[in-house]
Amino acid sequence: PMRLFTCLTLLLCFQTQPNAQTQQWRNYAAADLITDISFDKNNAWISARSGLLRYNQADGSTQVFQPWNAPGLGGLYMRESTAGAPGLQWVAWEYGLLFRYDGSDWQGFFYSDAGDTLFSVRNLRAGPSGRLWFLSAKNPQSPLWHCYTIAGNSISKITSPSQDYALGHIAVDNNDKLWAVAGYELYRFEDDVTPQLVYDSLS
Repeated sequence: PMRLFTCLTLLLCFQTQPNAQTQQWRNYAAADLITDISFDKNNAWISARSGLLRYNQADGSTQVFQPWNAPGLGGLYMRESTAGAPGLQWVAWEYGLLFRYDGSDWQGFFYSDAGDTLFSVRNLRAGPSGRLWFLSAKNPQSPLWHCYTIAGNSISKITSPSQDYALGHIAVDNNDKLWAVAGYELYRFEDDVTPQLVYDSLS
């Protein structure tokens, strides 16, 4: 069986002692291979090969989510997570698929509205509004990544801004605008469908 989390996870925090001014790492505990860590208002969410762990920073309590204790969570091998709208946590599974936790239930998302199967979901990004954006390939062997956004239970694909390069990374700024990197080009979306070329390093 998959090795379970032990106590917490390998979470190292860099701290500065106020008097001696010495810096050190604090080891919170150890677990399986860790792939990502993210934060919401109160919790640290640690993605690992053996599931997902929620660590409450205020009281030190922990909760481990795995398929056998979290119905709706499709598997182990969590790739990354991010907080969305208040009370929502999004998690990407290593082998694709997207999961949402509302504080009590897990829900899986497998297809976009256009029928695309979600494979290798990554780059989960949520802006100030809580709206989620992410990248997914149409199939595991595809080098082409597509950008999607989700509103409610509806997942729509955003047309790639570049005619020459595949999407590599996305980010959302403090004004809730989506930015995308495609090869040597940097784009900002003024709305869902209108990308503006901001920078081209070959120009």
